[in-house]
Amino acid sequence: MLSILSWSSVASACKWTLQYINSSWMLFFSSLTSALVLFILLLFHPSCSVRQTLRWKYLLLGFLNPFLYYFLLFEAYRLSPAQEALVLNYTWGILLALLSSVFFRKALHWKSLLGMLISLFGVYVVVSKASFLLPSLNIGNALALISAGVWAIYWVINMKEETVPLPALFVQFASASLFVLVFNLMLFPLPLSFDIKGLTGSLYLGVFEMSLPFFWWLLALKRSTQTSQTIHWIYLSPVLSMVWISLFLGELIQAYSLLGLILVLGGILLGKGFNPNRKKQEIPSV
Repeated sequence: MLSILSWSSVASACKWTLQYINSSWMLFFSSLTSALVLFILLLFHPSCSVRQTLRWKYLLLGFLNPFLYYFLLFEAYRLSPAQEALVLNYTWGILLALLSSVFFRKALHWKSLLGMLISLFGVYVVVSKASFLLPSLNIGNALALISAGVWAIYWVINMKEETVPLPALFVQFASASLFVLVFNLMLFPLPLSFDIKGLTGSLYLGVFEMSLPFFWWLLALKRSTQTSQTIHWIYLSPVLSMVWISLFLGELIQAYSLLGLILVLGGILLGKGFNPNRKKQEIPSV
């Protein structure tokens, strides 16, 4: 529940913070904060060795996540209503199933195929705003969908690894902080000062989106007697997100957003039977 409550607040926190800071600098401060939190957690878990993850593969994985994934997602939240970016980002579930079937060469069950169609219809409902006319995909919505694809690719790559997640996450976030810093210095002028609200929101995202919830989630799965049932609780997060978006951002939750969310999540849950490597799919996205 700690993980779910944290992840459910991300959409609101992200949209609010972007009023006070550039998305790329927000990503730098949040990823750096996450790396520091993960480093502290590693100090209390001496059995988790970082040496095995100090390889080029994990340094490059940091480019996919958090650098590319969160940059696209933050831009999606900046350009689109939070409720739309939230729903479209959750299409990672159907994309992960599709990519997994290709990489692991396993045919999709008919339930998975039907679930994909339902989820895709949910995407259409959101993009067309339930007008059921030819939708015009704006840049924000497109970035939200692309970010979902990046996340799916990232986890397909991770499925083949036996590495302990905590040190791997630390290496990826530490390397991503360097990537983001170089990227920002090359393309964006360094501000003389940062708004305290922007920094506070970035630190919040680093702690309660990128680091602690993953750690709590790993503990939950480790101590759960029925992991498959525990994983399904994660789908409560976007529902709560809609509540926080309405309360804290003042966005009027549209009927098409709710319908789209129901269709996307319903399709994912319907097709959940396909899982080529359940033991390694430990950390869903939000």
